[in-house]
Amino acid sequence: MSRKNKVLVVLSSLMVLTLVISNLAAVKIWNLFGIPVDGGLIIFPLSYILGDAAVEIYGKKTARFLIYLVTALNILSVLVFTAVIALPAFPGWNGQEAFAATLGSSARITIASLTGFVASSLSNNWLFVRMKVQQIHDSRHYSPVELVAGLHKEKDLLPETLDKYDKGYRLRSIASSLLGRLLDNLLFETIAFLGVLPLSDFLKQAVAAYFEGMIVEAFLVFTISEPIIMAIKGYIRAEPSV
Repeated sequence: MSRKNKVLVVLSSLMVLTLVISNLAAVKIWNLFGIPVDGGLIIFPLSYILGDAAVEIYGKKTARFLIYLVTALNILSVLVFTAVIALPAFPGWNGQEAFAATLGSSARITIASLTGFVASSLSNNWLFVRMKVQQIHDSRHYSPVELVAGLHKEKDLLPETLDKYDKGYRLRSIASSLLGRLLDNLLFETIAFLGVLPLSDFLKQAVAAYFEGMIVEAFLVFTISEPIIMAIKGYIRAEPSV
């Protein structure tokens, strides 16, 4: 197996794991200085980092496929949990109510999470690639006439050109996440918690989740995300040719 395929297997596994864990963790609402926050906030920002890694290393088409794959596998997990909850409990086992309360209540959260995940990931990837293409052309100092003629479009660039361009990762990662997280918060918070929490708490959580998620993601991008992704790209490029 090539290095690029090995990295893809690890990356896709982490994306699935991150979303499943965040959906289960979101069942708990914890107290952040008087603001109700779902437990998924602890890990969900990682999904944006993984999504950026996918589109940075493999391009928009592969990243889009991973989004749909992660979504399908999470739907499968919901169906399995629902079926298991419906099974009759063995006499003497007293965990049915707790089991159903934890995994059963995650169905609405999972639907909210997947809706937000798909919409935000697709928009995040769209802006990420659009910015990368523009950054490539800006670095080549194309004239306004050439840009208007269509040279700024993704289809006019060779795949290897997109792959080899490493500059500006932090900017496109943060900028695309600002859009992606906005859509995710609007959809997730509305579907998962509107009517469950008092309106004032709902609004506090929605606003807090957006900014706290962006702060966590920005910290990851500026500390470990970019060096790790660039190291992975270097690892793939350094594979000996057969």
